[in-house]
Amino acid sequence: MGAPLARAVGDVADYLAAAAFVAAQLGVRLGSRIGERRREAAQRVAGAALIALGLFLIAERLLS
Repeated sequence: MGAPLARAVGDVADYLAAAAFVAAQLGVRLGSRIGERRREAAQRVAGAALIALGLFLIAERLLS
């Protein structure tokens, strides 16, 4: 029972790592062009999006 869950969590971690890498690269390139206030708001949105993506991927793996 624990092995499928561990595999699902590992797969989700891989997807999240790739998404975080892409988001970080975009953030670095776009961050220098926008102000500090917008940068902080964008970081909050990106964090919420990554959390939502992780929850979705975990749910998808557990329900399939």
